[in-house]
Amino acid sequence: MKQLLLLSFLSLTLAACQSVSTPAPDVATSFDPQQAAFIMHKGDGTIKGIAFITDDQGKAHRHGGETVRLIPASDYAKARFDDLYAGRKFVAVQDYPKGVTIDPRYGKYMRTTKTLPNGKFTFTNVPPGRYFVATQVIWQGRDGAGEHGGAIYDTVHLTGQEDAPVQVIVSGT
Repeated sequence: MKQLLLLSFLSLTLAACQSVSTPAPDVATSFDPQQAAFIMHKGDGTIKGIAFITDDQGKAHRHGGETVRLIPASDYAKARFDDLYAGRKFVAVQDYPKGVTIDPRYGKYMRTTKTLPNGKFTFTNVPPGRYFVATQVIWQGRDGAGEHGGAIYDTVHLTGQEDAPVQVIVSGT
């Protein structure tokens, strides 16, 4: 089941928020590789973060081995994140869109890493730029009935002038 969820999340993240109705892209939301190409360069920046979701009982859920994506904040990515997340930084697992299509080049312009068991992650050699940091945290309910959690993201901006790692908390809030 977790593999199915991971595949669903991969589609969700790669689509980075394409509308369920999948409208035809216009000039403002067409993927432009030049807007994201900076991620292909080696930089001096480091992003250190932690990813978790707090449940209704106040318990923080973290999972090791979750994929974390560092996505350049291109016009294409911004439109997708705006569309899916609708002004929030969390989408519940039951609200993941189905049948999303994306520009196949989009997934080539991001970096990935995995979370440690405590939910922490690091990206190194990051060039200056604005990024989305996206992942998921999903867990089974105590009663075994259903999955909880969902997709979360936050944003980070590296200027190239940092003398310490940039910290980010990806918690859906």
